[in-house]
Amino acid sequence: MKLINKNNLNNDTDKNNLLEQYKTYIESADKISDRRINVNTFFITLNSTLITIMTIFFSNTYLLLLLAFLGIIFSILWFLNLKNYKQINGCKFDIIQKVEKYLPINLYKMEWDILTKNKSNKKYIPVSKLEMFLPFIFIIIYSTIIIYFIFSKIQITITIK
Repeated sequence: MKLINKNNLNNDTDKNNLLEQYKTYIESADKISDRRINVNTFFITLNSTLITIMTIFFSNTYLLLLLAFLGIIFSILWFLNLKNYKQINGCKFDIIQKVEKYLPINLYKMEWDILTKNKSNKKYIPVSKLEMFLPFIFIIIYSTIIIYFIFSKIQITITIK
């Protein structure tokens, strides 16, 4: 698939159209990033609310287990959302870098090269990789609660017998 529909960009109209499309595409990439941030905020709030409710109803084992299982499901959905946003943004930035080949300077490519290939920088870890850990932290919390209550019930049953 060709990126540029014309063989060359000799006239000013074509160059201006390319620049306008480039600006629009960068705005769409920013909007995807904003949506990803909103998804993170939503799921952090949802999980924090679930944990707060769990602390209030700590003595109600069945409600606690139900909420913990819901928390695991929500965290998995959160992870899948993040994975999709990462793929969409990755695709958008690949296209942006290809379009930049037809522009006077390659800002995004230069930034990425500096971050990932410069020996003087410490190892750069993209935010998209770091944020993927958050759902797993909540999954560990919920799983720990489930395991704790399963083993505490088994221990009570053994003690009673």
